[in-house]
Order: sequence, then C-alpha cells, then structure tokens
Amino acid sequence: MEALTTSQIEELELDNNHLTDSSCPHLASGIRNNKTLRTLSLSGNNLGGPQFRDLMAALTTSRIEKLL
Repeated sequence: MEALTTSQIEELELDNNHLTDSSCPHLASGIRNNKTLRTLSLSGNNLGGPQFRDLMAALTTSRIEKLL
C-alpha cells in the first residue's frame, strides 16, 4: 500500500480482489496518507471483522467523495 500513499491516484478500483479483514489495516494506512484519492471501489470483497473499523476510521478523515 506504500504506492497508494505516494501516488497522485484519484480513483482506485479493488473490486473482487478477495480482500479480507486482514487487508483493512493496510488499506487504512494508504488512505490516511493519500491526499488525492476521491473514489474508492471495494465491491465484491469480504471486508468485515474487527480490523474493518480501522478502514472505516480512515475513511472519515480522507478526501474520498465516492465509496463503492
């Protein structure tokens, strides 16, 4: 997820990538440090569980305008 923190990416589609709860802290870290991401798509992944809260907390402070 280091690439997410240093890139100028505005839209990220991670649909159907078999992401799970263990992916959430890595996604959260990338989202917290990215200033340009506006659209994030996570459809079709198995996100949930205790670490999902990290991801939700990161989204509240991000600049993401559209979550799919």
